[in-house]
Amino acid sequence: MKPATNRSVDDARKQGDPRPCSEGPGRDNRDGDLRTAEAIWVPDARQQAMLEDPDCRGLFLAVYCPNPFDATAAQGAFDGLIARHSMLRSHYTRAQDGRLLVVTMPPAPVAVSWTDLRSQRPTAARDALIGIARAFIWYAWDPYCGPLVGCTVARLSESLFVFVVGVHHSLADAASMNIMRYELQVLYRASLMGVLPPLEPIHLEYRDLLRERTEWLSSDSAIPHLNYWRRVLAGTDSLFKLPYDDISPLDPSAVPNDVRGELNGAVLNRLRDLAASQHTTLPTLFSALVMVIIGSLSAKPDVAAWICHMGRPPRKAAFYVVGCFVDYWLLRVDISHSINFVDALHQVHQRVVEATPHLAVTLHTLIPELSRISAGAIYPGIVINFMPYAKTSALPADFSLSTPKRPGSALSKDSPLGLVINCTESADQLTWDIIHSAYLWGDRTIHRFSSWLVTAAAQVAHNPQTTLADLAVMAIPDPVSGVWHQSPQ
Repeated sequence: MKPATNRSVDDARKQGDPRPCSEGPGRDNRDGDLRTAEAIWVPDARQQAMLEDPDCRGLFLAVYCPNPFDATAAQGAFDGLIARHSMLRSHYTRAQDGRLLVVTMPPAPVAVSWTDLRSQRPTAARDALIGIARAFIWYAWDPYCGPLVGCTVARLSESLFVFVVGVHHSLADAASMNIMRYELQVLYRASLMGVLPPLEPIHLEYRDLLRERTEWLSSDSAIPHLNYWRRVLAGTDSLFKLPYDDISPLDPSAVPNDVRGELNGAVLNRLRDLAASQHTTLPTLFSALVMVIIGSLSAKPDVAAWICHMGRPPRKAAFYVVGCFVDYWLLRVDISHSINFVDALHQVHQRVVEATPHLAVTLHTLIPELSRISAGAIYPGIVINFMPYAKTSALPADFSLSTPKRPGSALSKDSPLGLVINCTESADQLTWDIIHSAYLWGDRTIHRFSSWLVTAAAQVAHNPQTTLADLAVMAIPDPVSGVWHQSPQ
């Protein structure tokens, strides 16, 4: 591979690259001098899958600092953050035999980019911040060329500025971004005052946790958990075959639009009350709604969905480690139209309770099982991601930064996924984006599916005892006709 040359921040800006390059030697080379590496290790199947996913890009965080601005302190805080967490100093390489390896480099400075927005009006400054965040999300990170993390500091006023940090998703998850947000504030205050930051040393690395999990999966202790998932997967030869659209042929070159929906006001409050009264959660209730509709449309009461979970080991030390722990587990429920929604919710909740002790065995561990059971093919499936509401420190209203959305992105024909529902809960709203396979459905069908979610949620909020057969979604005359059909073989 041809080594990339070190780029200055000015060069990076000219090329539309939000990721500033390290000034340290060898940090920006594809091959690099591996003799200086702190560690070289084998990633797990989850990281490998993320690198193969063209839609896996970056995450960003925005940290508002009301302290007096000091450029040296800001650079020192970012360098301190990278020095603390080995994953932020990691990139990928290929061994001579083709194996993917993670290379963790020793701490080295990574230049921060600067932008001055003090002369901008609040709306213009907010748009500029969203543009910076979008650049980190949409940037085509080269996983073989470190660093895979970058930072831009935007000055908003004499006493307010923002760190905008981006990182490749295979190195960090949402919980990691919260760790980084807190520590960056602490490190900046300490750097500003010239004192040591009041942060405990990190004695556990992400690679240590991966090694422990690998060893556990090959031990006798894992056998009951593996057997549980084998029972859940039994008879799933056609479980992941979703119905498809009556569009022939589908245009594989078309990029579908992300379909969005929302719940708010009295409907959302009633759904929260319903979840609490049934001793469950809003994510579980929303999952039940999705599965009820999918079960009806596909005319199969046996419904399965992959559910996102944080995946961190239940150890205190693991909650301070930056890494990508997010993974998926299979929720499978047999839903009959003869029961009401509360009964369906109880089934879903019970499956969640049953699965919880077995979550150490997740999607990427189960892929060989899925391939064997499905005769070598993992059929398109449903994924539900849910970001629950969390109280955070108040941000200046004029500069509140919402997560920028990527343009619609098609799921590939070979993807094991057919429908991805990304949900975000806030204090007064539940929103979702639906990403779908252009090989299975057109935008119109997914818009209808999203509207059915809204309709069913409103009816359930009004009367939780409504039988599934009486839901307005199911009462549409022959809702499958002309819309969803038997999956192609």
